Amino acid sequence: AVSEGDFSSSSNATKLSFKTASSAAAAETMSLSSAGLLTIADDLVIGDGKTIGPASLPGMITLASDGEMTLTSSTSSRPGLTFENTNADANPPFMRFHKNRASPADSDQLAAIHFDSDDDGGNVARVAQINAFAIDVSDTTEDGSLQFKIMKDGTLRDYMTLHSSEISFNEDSVDVDFRVETNAESNAFLVDAGNENINFFTSSAIS
Repeated sequence: AVSEGDFSSSSNATKLSFKTASSAAAAETMSLSSAGLLTIADDLVIGDGKTIGPASLPGMITLASDGEMTLTSSTSSRPGLTFENTNADANPPFMRFHKNRASPADSDQLAAIHFDSDDDGGNVARVAQINAFAIDVSDTTEDGSLQFKIMKDGTLRDYMTLHSSEISFNEDSVDVDFRVETNAESNAFLVDAGNENINFFTSSAIS
């Protein structure tokens, strides 16, 4: 136990210092301050499948042995994940997906965002998915693509893909219309997939 300052009749702030040694004199590797701040000099390791969380929700974060982290809450609109930057400059906080591999290859999938929900049969259904690919990994000529998939009739379909050379819609050729609205017209531009028509300012084909 180590004093954090000069003791007085109204202050006896003390921290607990934990020292360990391997090949030299013991040094502090963990401490617990008088305010409850726990400081660790190296990695924090918990058991596979064990949880971390606040006092009101001790099992909020689950760390699986395969590297997957799950945030769980039964509260409405939770759990949430916030990236907050309080710096006064113009640079924002960011989220990064980095596939760091020794032998990159063309068309490798780099990241995926899944949107899952239970169906009425108790199965987990993926209703939407966003994928990122490295189309060309050649140094200085790298190309990528971003793909947006949506579930239709029980199958994920490619609704839009942003390629390095084009933007494609309805890559999987499903019966899905492409429609552009103006302020007053709901069919300013309509690609009628079922009838193979392109219509302007009308929902019926132009002869």
